[in-house]
Amino acid sequence: MYRLETSEQTDPVAVSSDYISEYLKQGGMNPANKMLIEIDLEEASSDDLAEHLQVLIALWQKHLKTPKPPKRKFRFGHKTFERILDYKVIPLMDLISWEQLYNEGKNIPFTILADILHGNNGIRSSENIKDTDYGYAKSYLDNDEYFKVLNDFYIKNNMLKDWNVIDVITFNDKASDKNKK
Repeated sequence: MYRLETSEQTDPVAVSSDYISEYLKQGGMNPANKMLIEIDLEEASSDDLAEHLQVLIALWQKHLKTPKPPKRKFRFGHKTFERILDYKVIPLMDLISWEQLYNEGKNIPFTILADILHGNNGIRSSENIKDTDYGYAKSYLDNDEYFKVLNDFYIKNNMLKDWNVIDVITFNDKASDKNKK
Protein backbone atom coordinates (compact mmCIF):
# COMPACT_ATOMS: atom_id res chain seq x y z
CA MET A 1 0.00 0.00 0.00
CA TYR A 2 2.81 2.42 0.85
CA ARG A 3 5.90 2.66 -1.31
CA LEU A 4 9.17 2.98 0.55
CA GLU A 5 11.83 5.18 -1.02
CA THR A 6 14.21 2.21 -1.15
CA SER A 7 11.82 0.08 -3.15
CA GLU A 8 12.23 -0.13 -6.90
CA GLN A 9 10.37 2.66 -8.60
CA THR A 10 8.19 1.36 -11.41
CA ASP A 11 6.51 4.70 -12.02
CA PRO A 12 8.73 6.76 -14.35
CA VAL A 13 7.19 9.98 -13.01
CA ALA A 14 7.82 9.17 -9.33
CA VAL A 15 10.27 11.49 -7.60
CA SER A 16 12.02 10.89 -4.29
CA SER A 17 10.96 12.89 -1.28
CA ASP A 18 14.56 14.08 -0.80
CA TYR A 19 14.48 15.70 -4.22
CA ILE A 20 11.13 17.35 -3.49
CA SER A 21 12.34 18.54 -0.08
CA GLU A 22 15.42 20.12 -1.63
CA TYR A 23 13.30 21.74 -4.35
CA LEU A 24 10.95 23.22 -1.74
CA LYS A 25 13.87 24.50 0.36
CA GLN A 26 15.36 26.27 -2.65
CA GLY A 27 11.97 27.83 -3.32
CA GLY A 28 11.93 29.26 0.20
CA MET A 29 9.30 26.85 1.51
CA ASN A 30 9.77 24.82 4.66
CA PRO A 31 9.06 21.16 3.92
CA ALA A 32 9.96 20.02 7.44
CA ASN A 33 6.36 19.49 8.51
CA LYS A 34 5.01 18.41 5.14
CA MET A 35 4.49 14.83 4.02
CA LEU A 36 3.93 13.68 0.46
CA ILE A 37 2.40 10.22 0.24
CA GLU A 38 1.32 7.86 -2.48
CA ILE A 39 -1.66 5.59 -1.92
CA ASP A 40 -2.86 2.81 -4.17
CA LEU A 41 -6.63 3.14 -3.85
CA GLU A 42 -7.26 -0.28 -5.38
CA GLU A 43 -5.21 -2.07 -2.76
CA ALA A 44 -7.34 -1.39 0.33
CA SER A 45 -10.78 -0.26 1.41
CA SER A 46 -11.42 3.31 2.51
CA ASP A 47 -11.79 2.16 6.12
CA ASP A 48 -8.45 0.33 5.99
CA LEU A 49 -6.74 3.35 4.46
CA ALA A 50 -8.20 5.64 7.12
CA GLU A 51 -7.01 3.32 9.91
CA HIS A 52 -3.53 3.02 8.42
CA LEU A 53 -3.23 6.76 7.92
CA GLN A 54 -4.39 7.47 11.45
CA VAL A 55 -1.62 5.25 12.83
CA LEU A 56 0.99 6.49 10.37
CA ILE A 57 0.27 10.16 10.97
CA ALA A 58 0.96 9.71 14.68
CA LEU A 59 4.22 7.90 13.86
CA TRP A 60 5.29 10.54 11.33
CA GLN A 61 4.55 13.35 13.78
CA LYS A 62 6.62 11.60 16.43
CA HIS A 63 9.47 10.86 14.01
CA LEU A 64 9.54 14.41 12.60
CA LYS A 65 9.05 15.88 16.09
CA THR A 66 6.25 18.11 14.84
CA PRO A 67 4.37 20.01 17.49
CA LYS A 68 0.70 19.24 17.85
CA PRO A 69 -1.44 21.74 15.98
CA PRO A 70 -3.08 24.31 18.24
CA LYS A 71 -6.63 23.63 19.32
CA ARG A 72 -9.12 25.56 17.28
CA LYS A 73 -10.53 28.57 19.09
CA PHE A 74 -13.71 28.41 17.08
CA ARG A 75 -16.22 25.59 16.60
CA PHE A 76 -18.52 25.26 13.64
CA GLY A 77 -21.80 23.40 13.81
CA HIS A 78 -25.45 23.55 12.92
CA LYS A 79 -26.11 26.54 15.18
CA THR A 80 -23.31 28.43 13.44
CA PHE A 81 -25.07 27.80 10.13
CA GLU A 82 -28.22 29.22 11.64
CA ARG A 83 -26.34 32.27 12.92
CA ILE A 84 -24.76 32.86 9.50
CA LEU A 85 -28.22 32.86 7.94
CA ASP A 86 -29.89 34.97 10.63
CA TYR A 87 -27.13 37.59 10.61
CA LYS A 88 -26.88 37.44 6.79
CA VAL A 89 -23.13 37.04 7.19
CA ILE A 90 -22.35 36.16 3.56
CA PRO A 91 -24.00 39.26 2.04
CA LEU A 92 -22.47 41.33 4.85
CA MET A 93 -19.04 39.90 3.98
CA ASP A 94 -19.62 41.01 0.39
CA LEU A 95 -20.49 44.52 1.53
CA ILE A 96 -17.48 44.70 3.85
CA SER A 97 -15.21 43.54 1.02
CA TRP A 98 -16.75 46.10 -1.29
CA GLU A 99 -16.29 48.93 1.22
CA GLN A 100 -12.64 47.92 1.73
CA LEU A 101 -11.92 47.79 -2.00
CA TYR A 102 -13.95 50.64 -3.43
CA ASN A 103 -15.02 52.98 -0.67
CA GLU A 104 -11.58 54.48 0.03
CA GLY A 105 -11.51 53.51 3.71
CA LYS A 106 -14.97 54.86 4.47
CA ASN A 107 -17.37 52.47 6.16
CA ILE A 108 -20.95 52.01 5.02
CA PRO A 109 -23.14 53.39 7.85
CA PHE A 110 -24.68 50.68 10.02
CA THR A 111 -28.19 52.04 9.39
CA ILE A 112 -27.71 51.54 5.65
CA LEU A 113 -26.26 48.06 6.18
CA ALA A 114 -29.29 47.15 8.31
CA ASP A 115 -31.67 48.39 5.60
CA ILE A 116 -29.79 46.61 2.81
CA LEU A 117 -29.55 43.31 4.69
CA HIS A 118 -32.81 43.19 6.61
CA GLY A 119 -35.06 45.81 5.04
CA ASN A 120 -37.10 48.37 6.94
CA ASN A 121 -38.33 46.99 10.26
CA GLY A 122 -35.95 44.03 9.86
CA ILE A 123 -35.06 41.46 12.48
CA ARG A 124 -31.60 42.95 13.03
CA SER A 125 -31.18 46.65 13.77
CA SER A 126 -28.24 48.91 13.03
CA GLU A 127 -27.20 48.44 16.67
CA ASN A 128 -27.13 44.63 16.17
CA ILE A 129 -25.02 45.11 13.06
CA LYS A 130 -22.67 47.46 14.90
CA ASP A 131 -22.36 45.40 18.10
CA THR A 132 -22.34 41.85 16.73
CA ASP A 133 -22.90 41.14 13.05
CA TYR A 134 -20.22 43.38 11.53
CA GLY A 135 -17.40 42.05 13.69
CA TYR A 136 -18.59 38.48 13.23
CA ALA A 137 -18.67 38.80 9.42
CA LYS A 138 -15.32 40.61 9.40
CA SER A 139 -13.74 37.79 11.40
CA TYR A 140 -14.65 35.40 8.59
CA LEU A 141 -12.78 37.65 6.18
CA ASP A 142 -9.75 38.21 8.42
CA ASN A 143 -9.23 34.81 10.05
CA ASP A 144 -8.48 31.70 7.97
CA GLU A 145 -9.35 29.53 10.97
CA TYR A 146 -13.06 30.14 10.36
CA PHE A 147 -12.85 28.64 6.89
CA LYS A 148 -10.69 25.75 8.10
CA VAL A 149 -13.28 24.89 10.73
CA LEU A 150 -16.07 25.17 8.14
CA ASN A 151 -14.14 22.77 5.91
CA ASP A 152 -13.64 20.37 8.84
CA PHE A 153 -17.39 20.52 9.49
CA TYR A 154 -18.12 19.56 5.88
CA ILE A 155 -15.59 16.72 5.93
CA LYS A 156 -17.04 15.30 9.15
CA ASN A 157 -20.59 15.69 7.85
CA ASN A 158 -20.07 14.69 4.23
CA MET A 159 -23.67 13.50 3.97
CA LEU A 160 -24.82 17.12 4.26
CA LYS A 161 -23.03 18.38 1.15
CA ASP A 162 -26.07 17.88 -1.09
CA TRP A 163 -28.60 19.16 1.45
CA ASN A 164 -30.20 22.59 1.47
CA VAL A 165 -28.92 24.73 4.34
CA ILE A 166 -32.39 24.95 5.88
CA ASP A 167 -32.58 21.12 5.92
CA VAL A 168 -29.28 20.98 7.84
CA ILE A 169 -30.64 23.38 10.44
CA THR A 170 -34.01 21.66 10.83
CA PHE A 171 -32.29 18.26 11.00
CA ASN A 172 -30.26 19.50 13.96
CA ASP A 173 -33.35 21.01 15.61
CA LYS A 174 -35.17 17.66 15.34
CA ALA A 175 -32.19 15.89 16.93
CA SER A 176 -32.16 18.46 19.78
CA ASP A 177 -35.89 17.95 20.39
CA LYS A 178 -35.40 14.16 20.69
CA ASN A 179 -32.61 14.63 23.26
CA LYS A 180 -34.85 16.83 25.43
CA LYS A 181 -37.51 14.12 25.78
